[in-house]
Amino acid sequence: VNHQSFNVYGIPMTALNYTSTILPIILSTWILSYLERFFNKVIPEAIKVVFAPFLTFLIMLPVTLCLVAPLGNLLGEYLCNALLTLGNMGGIIRILTIALLGMVWEFIIMGGLHWLFISTIFMILASNGQEAIITPMCAAAAFAVGGMCLGAFLRQKNKKDKSATISYLIAQIIGGITEPGLYGIGFRYKKPFIGLMAGGFAGALYAAIMNVTAYNFLPVANFLCFLNYIGGNTTNFIHGIVSGIIGFVTACVVTYILGVEESYE
Repeated sequence: VNHQSFNVYGIPMTALNYTSTILPIILSTWILSYLERFFNKVIPEAIKVVFAPFLTFLIMLPVTLCLVAPLGNLLGEYLCNALLTLGNMGGIIRILTIALLGMVWEFIIMGGLHWLFISTIFMILASNGQEAIITPMCAAAAFAVGGMCLGAFLRQKNKKDKSATISYLIAQIIGGITEPGLYGIGFRYKKPFIGLMAGGFAGALYAAIMNVTAYNFLPVANFLCFLNYIGGNTTNFIHGIVSGIIGFVTACVVTYILGVEESYE
């Protein structure tokens, strides 16, 4: 993928894709809060209203575009290499690596660290024709989002919330979009994230134990992701589907047991 070049105050940079990314936003906002507080403190009251936001923006522009934003890609590179190294060790280390990856995969996506993983999958498939470390947990992690939504739906009492939650579930299973569930359920209620992690871990653990292998890679989070496991024997494909079902059911049950807080409604 060719990225367009640009410069910030003469500093050469390369434009990157930050779709679905929240880590740069969180880090930038955190830094900005301290910077704005500093300028509001040192700038005289008469000119503060103009110069405090101006100077904050002036400094945050290069900090965000040249430092904070590319940080996600750097973290993704180190994380990806570390997980691949652990996965290639085999045995129990490989199994636990895949399971833990399934547990945190959706958070990796929210942090914008997943693009390097995806490009790595394509490179491995191009050279080996199969990939058995990163992809095996993808179905479990994706359907854990759907399971989390269903578990929350079964506990919710407000009809408007239940209607929205069902739309999040459909968005994942049919549309392949997990963000509505992650932000609409996970971030809103917090506890469902535990169900999400449990589902991703359980489904990915099963996939790792059964040595589920991907022979294709469709970067989608709906039922089409099971096509990744076509190319080997039928058993491999079935185990891939079962891993997604385990992720869905586990996330649903754990989320339902933990419940959702609706006291503020």
